[in-house]
Amino acid sequence: SQLKRIEDKILKLLFHSEGNILDDETLIETLNSSKVTSGEISRRLKEAELTEEQITTAREKYRPVAGRGSIMYFVVANLAEIDPMYQYSLKYFTQLFNNCIENSEQCADLQKRLQILLKRTTNTVYTNVSRGLFEQHKIVFSFMLCGEIMRSGKEISDAEWNFFLRGSAGVDNERAEKPDVPWLTRPVWNLCCDLEVSDSKSTQSSSS
Repeated sequence: SQLKRIEDKILKLLFHSEGNILDDETLIETLNSSKVTSGEISRRLKEAELTEEQITTAREKYRPVAGRGSIMYFVVANLAEIDPMYQYSLKYFTQLFNNCIENSEQCADLQKRLQILLKRTTNTVYTNVSRGLFEQHKIVFSFMLCGEIMRSGKEISDAEWNFFLRGSAGVDNERAEKPDVPWLTRPVWNLCCDLEVSDSKSTQSSSS
C-alpha cells in the first residue's frame, strides 16, 4: 500500500541520515507526506464504514423479498422428490430471480416496491418452472408454493399444517354436537373439531 511504501522510505532515510535529522529536507517532506496520506486513508475508511452501514440498512429493507426467494428455491428443489427429472440448479434460479428484479417496475415508495417485487418474482418463478412440469404436477407445485408462502407468513400455523399432513392420529376427542345441516357430514365435522383442539393446544404450548 501507499502508506507502507512511505513508512519504508522513512525508515530507510532515518537509517542513512547523518547529523541533525531536522536539516534533512527529504526526510521532512516524506514525514509530511506520510501524515497527509494517513489522514486521507483514515477519511476514506470512515467513508467506507458509513457506506457499508447504508448498504446494510438498505439490504435489510428488502429482506422480505430475499425470504420469498429462499422459500421458492427450496420448493423448486424439492420437486425432484416428485420426479427425478425435475432438476433446477441454483445458478438457473438465481439468474431467473435476479433478472426478474432488474426488469420489474420501479417505485420510490418502499412498501409498494416490495409488493411489486414479491408479486413479480413469485409469478415469474411459478410460470417458468411450470412450463417444465407434467400437467398433473402443476397443481402439486402450486400447492407446495402456496403452502410454504402462507406458513412463512404465519397464515398457516404449524399445528394446522401437521394436522393436514397427519390428521388427528386416531385420537378420540370429545366433540361438540354437529349442527343439523345436510351439507356437513359427520367425518368433516369431527375433523373440524379435532383441528380446533390441536390448534388451541399448540397456542397454549407456545405461550407457556
